[in-house]
Amino acid sequence: MKTWSLDSSPPNTQAITCKWIYKKKPRINVEAKKYKTRLIARGCEQKIKVNFGKTFAPITKWNTIEAMNALARSKGWKTHHLHLKTTFLNKHLHDEVYMQQPRRYEVLRSEHLVYRLFQALYGLNQAPLQWF
Repeated sequence: MKTWSLDSSPPNTQAITCKWIYKKKPRINVEAKKYKTRLIARGCEQKIKVNFGKTFAPITKWNTIEAMNALARSKGWKTHHLHLKTTFLNKHLHDEVYMQQPRRYEVLRSEHLVYRLFQALYGLNQAPLQWF
């Protein structure tokens, strides 16, 4: 998906760290368990005007959703459900963001290199908040 490329860090650039988040999803059938893993960039290490220019975080308030539903009912419009939980993951980054390789998942003989991110990851200031 061309999310990142392995590259050397430019001088005077600090690569942000990352961490793995593990979650066990509950299932009705006890024998069938579902595990989820997510790589999170530590966006709290980013500095404004160094790693990013502006924050991207669209938020919809519940009152707005209720008002739109009421308007649609009064006008006789059809409404459709749309799930937008992961659409921002394909968001192209305009800033140069470098991230260290995840611990214990370094590329052999390239441990000194870092990832240059081309698309938003969870945790970056350029990506909206993700609740999980």
